[in-house]
Amino acid sequence: MPQISIYLPLYNAEAALEPFLDSLRLQSFEGYELIIIDNGSTDRTPRIASKAAASDGRILFKSFEKRQNICLCNQWGLFLARADLFMITEAKARWSPEYLALLHEAIRSDDNLTLAYGQCGLSYPGPDGRSVFQRVSHDFDLTEKDPKARFIHLLEGPEFPLTYYGLFRRKMLLENHFLRHLFIYDCIRPLQEGLALTGPMVQINKEIWSMSTDTTLTVADCRSRQVEKLCAKKIEPFIPYMICFMLFMASIHTAPLSVDKKDELLGECVRSLLGRWRTELEAEISLIINQVDAGYIQHELFGDESSLPPGAFPYLNRLAYMNNWSSLHYFSNFIPNAPGLKSALSRCLCALGYQEEADFIELNGSVK
Repeated sequence: MPQISIYLPLYNAEAALEPFLDSLRLQSFEGYELIIIDNGSTDRTPRIASKAAASDGRILFKSFEKRQNICLCNQWGLFLARADLFMITEAKARWSPEYLALLHEAIRSDDNLTLAYGQCGLSYPGPDGRSVFQRVSHDFDLTEKDPKARFIHLLEGPEFPLTYYGLFRRKMLLENHFLRHLFIYDCIRPLQEGLALTGPMVQINKEIWSMSTDTTLTVADCRSRQVEKLCAKKIEPFIPYMICFMLFMASIHTAPLSVDKKDELLGECVRSLLGRWRTELEAEISLIINQVDAGYIQHELFGDESSLPPGAFPYLNRLAYMNNWSSLHYFSNFIPNAPGLKSALSRCLCALGYQEEADFIELNGSVK
């Protein structure tokens, strides 16, 4: 039985896959299984992965003939895993030979730890087109017992989701319905925040892996481009800030915390996110209102023929359509109908200038 299950989702990754497999074969820790899910690649990716699986019994390979929703791939990756410890990675990742050994040793050293992760060397395109290299690490301590402190640290930390690529206990996803669906639906930032609320995390204080990305990590540039798209009314396949904001708060409500702790943390979450995302939230809400008033959006969740009623404000449904992700409506079933969450949403919306009751979500999934 493997001690670590590694999930690797792929799509047209022929250039990156072989170097990744080389770094995996060099691992000093051998008690792993690699679960490769190919999402309908049209290049040599399936051939490379199939050959690797045929030559190494620790590699399990599944391929879809046609491209599927990422949710289906993530479901297969999670439920094919056999080990108690689980991690997700990318073909562009490169691991030092001690990578798995250090993570395994760290998380096994304390039963209270939920996740172990390492510092990353990241390369991405700079403004002039040249590659920029950056070490991504946390200068805060996630081993502390206070879940509020861990949550806020991650919320205000680096944009790159370092802990998302860490090694964690799979039972957290199997036993927590909401966290499992955050994983399946590829909600990276809300998932890492939710995991932080379940228990302490430990960082390996050295650079033990690297990854390249095709997108800039300059936060200001990313946000200005996103707001520009919003203001231009161009609907793009990204997770809007308002949805991310709501999923953060839903993670708080499903966490093993007392009611007082949840209410306190909700207040902190609202204050922190309003401080960082006010411009983006305002742009999204403005776009939503303009789109609805102009009658541009068809309410896909209830049929192609019906349009959204003027003046209605179903945030989750509306933003889900904008994201071409109508199944996000499913998440409304996991947001408890609790006064604290509604109060937090109300405080956020009121601070942004929306004070009418019709502007608020009904937390059981319906809309006033």
